[in-house]
Amino acid sequence: MDAKMKSIRYRGGLVEFSIPASWSERNYPKGGGEYWDPAGGSGTLRLNVLTFMPPSDASDTWAEGALRQIAMSQRGKTKWEVGVTASGEQFAEGVATVSEGGDVLRMYSWLRTATTVDKTFRIASFTYCILDSEASANPGLLHARLNLVRREVMAARVSTAHGEAPK
Repeated sequence: MDAKMKSIRYRGGLVEFSIPASWSERNYPKGGGEYWDPAGGSGTLRLNVLTFMPPSDASDTWAEGALRQIAMSQRGKTKWEVGVTASGEQFAEGVATVSEGGDVLRMYSWLRTATTVDKTFRIASFTYCILDSEASANPGLLHARLNLVRREVMAARVSTAHGEAPK
């Protein structure tokens, strides 16, 4: 497992987190990023960010309720846990086994939130996907990789600045 990490500033700092230094990265112009070990067999971490404007009459619990609804609507999720990070942001995490293009995938998902200074609600959606056959072939590596990814996702900083990225 990589000990050296590199910092990622997704879309200029909209989300900041770390990945192993040896991983490759690809960010798409219209949004979304992918991060993976080029050696193969270890899965791909994907990131997307969604921003919502809450209703004008939203209560203080609107963000938590929205997070729960989004988590429960995710395809194939069998178990979700919703909680609060050490820094006070809402999060949800879940796991599913899905079929896609004839392949069986394990999808581990984390939703991290932030309320921006203009009171919009931002969700950073991280998903770590791995072929079920690769996960089953090396459960020790999968466990170590998931621990690393989860630690970094939970430590990620989701910007509260107005707009796409901090000024």
